[in-house]
Amino acid sequence: KFKGNLVKMLEYVMLSEERDVPRWMEDYIQPAIAEGKVEHYEKTLSKTLGQIQKKLAVEKKRLKEEVKEEDPDATETEDSDMDDDDDHKPKAARNKRKGS
Repeated sequence: KFKGNLVKMLEYVMLSEERDVPRWMEDYIQPAIAEGKVEHYEKTLSKTLGQIQKKLAVEKKRLKEEVKEEDPDATETEDSDMDDDDDHKPKAARNKRKGS
């Protein structure tokens, strides 16, 4: 249907992700090509697989950098919307009360 365009396949298959493509290639597409059940759109498969692999590599690199940037000493209260000097109420609630 998509003549080897894996990007279009991702758009078509509900809940699919780029990480699914290598498994599709190994489990479904390559065996179907080998058995002659589908045409081998080698050029398009290679091109779109390369695009997807590049996107996966970028995402993997981004996740690694994100993990490095996380502060291991951070606590939940450092990130919360709470202020210790006002009865532990969220800032939005304090602002509302002050404006009344």
